[in-house]
Amino acid sequence: MRLTRLIAGTVTAGLLSLVPIALTAPAAQASVTTNLQVQSSYKMLTYGMETSLRAAVTATDSTGYTGAVRVGSVQLQSKVTGKAWKTIKTATASSYVSFGQIKPKEHTEYRISYSGGTDTYGNVFRAGVSTPVKVKVKRKITFPRKGLTLKGKVSPQFKKKKLVVKVSKKETKGFKKYRTIKTNKKGRYSLKLPRRRGTFFYKVIVPKDKRFLSSSYTWRTYGY
Repeated sequence: MRLTRLIAGTVTAGLLSLVPIALTAPAAQASVTTNLQVQSSYKMLTYGMETSLRAAVTATDSTGYTGAVRVGSVQLQSKVTGKAWKTIKTATASSYVSFGQIKPKEHTEYRISYSGGTDTYGNVFRAGVSTPVKVKVKRKITFPRKGLTLKGKVSPQFKKKKLVVKVSKKETKGFKKYRTIKTNKKGRYSLKLPRRRGTFFYKVIVPKDKRFLSSSYTWRTYGY
């Protein structure tokens, strides 16, 4: 079997470090199991942000050398809770395949599906799918620039839902529930804070659910 040897020897988390060099092995028709990997630049994002995914298709010959598979194609597939896998991008198989501008709309799993293929030496590379990688998403919440009114918008899909507001005299601890407020049909919220002496910290919290992580911000008020 003829492969392209990788200086790294094996496929590791550093997909960017794989550098191919020529390898010659005894030519023989064989059915070869492929190694499939996919990684995301980010494991957690705020709604609206992008990530990029890196994939690798390699195989190991009978002597233990791991090399790039350059026949066949790879499909990048995505899956959200309660839905089936769907193909979103396709590329030629290689030890380094990049999929950019991926924008998950909620918690999403990604995997690559390899078509399989036969090279010019008659080696048959088996089709398969990689272990999925999950990118978690938290809702985006906007906030005011100044003043005593907490206001902004939560997206996506947060109309007429509850936010929790907590208060503390310390910035990072000691928070206690202050108020529960509800967004309008456009996902907007507003809460007028009291004017009082001293420094207070208010934390606005978007609760987590099956599709999104919790998100929040902290707002400081002070008076004399």
